[in-house]
This record gives sequence, C-alpha cells and structure tokens, in this order.
Amino acid sequence: KRPDKIAEFFKLYGPQILSNSSSSSSSSRSGPEGCTDWREWFLLPYLQHPEREQRFQVYFSTEWSALLEISFRNFLSGVMRCLPLPAVLRFNTDRRLRLALQQQVHMLQDELDKCRKQLDTLTAQVHHEQQQQQPQQQAAQQQQHIQQHYTLRQSDHIP
Repeated sequence: KRPDKIAEFFKLYGPQILSNSSSSSSSSRSGPEGCTDWREWFLLPYLQHPEREQRFQVYFSTEWSALLEISFRNFLSGVMRCLPLPAVLRFNTDRRLRLALQQQVHMLQDELDKCRKQLDTLTAQVHHEQQQQQPQQQAAQQQQHIQQHYTLRQSDHIP
C-alpha cells in the first residue's frame, strides 16, 4: 500500500537479509532445477512472464497443473472422509432412516396382527374342542355316578 516505505525497508535491510539468507541457502538446495530457497518465489509477482523463466517453467506445464489438481483432490477427499457430515446435509440420511423405521414398524404391526388372528383362531379351536368334550365328560361322569350308585345299592341288598 505504501511502496515508498517498502522500498525504504529493502534499501536499509536488503543487504543484511541477502547475506543471512545466502549463508543459510547454501545448505538448503531443494526443489526442481535447483531452486535455492524461497527468495526466488518472492520474485514471481514481479516477473512479467514467469512462464518463460527457466526456474518456473515446470510449474506452468499442463502435467504439473494436472498433478497438482489430483493431489489437491486427494487431499480434500481425505480431509472430508474424516469430517462428520454437516447437519444440513444429514437431512436426507435422517429422512431415509425415518422412512426405514416407519416401514419396519408397519411390517412389525402386520406381523403382530397376523399373530393375533392366529391366536384368536387357535383359542376358538381349543374352546370349541373343550365344549365338544364337555358333554362327553359330563356323560362319562353321570355314567360313573350311576354305576357307583348302582353298586352301592347292590351292596345294600347283599346279606
């Protein structure tokens, strides 16, 4: 914002910064085509055609751009996999879960109705069988009672 202050800063401290960085940059050679340190990257905004500079040509190639895009996508997908799903995006998941639970409730209610009908049918059958057996049991009890009574009378007549 104030180019005069920036120029003044570099006039005063520029040689000192260059001497400090040149002594430490001799051991820090890294990157493509022997970029010595970060100083070269600070030149980038001031170059009119950085794609023509030999030290930056690699970074303006389509291969490097494609590789950067793939790496960035992989990085973002890894980050997104670790993050929980935001509540705004969970509405569909919650809706699907609610629908699945409703279907399960309806299915269980249908099964319960079937079981109740089956129980009612079996209860009615048992009740019907008991009613059919009851007269037979009553007749058998009456027969037994008559027989006991008859044997008692006979024993009374025997001298």
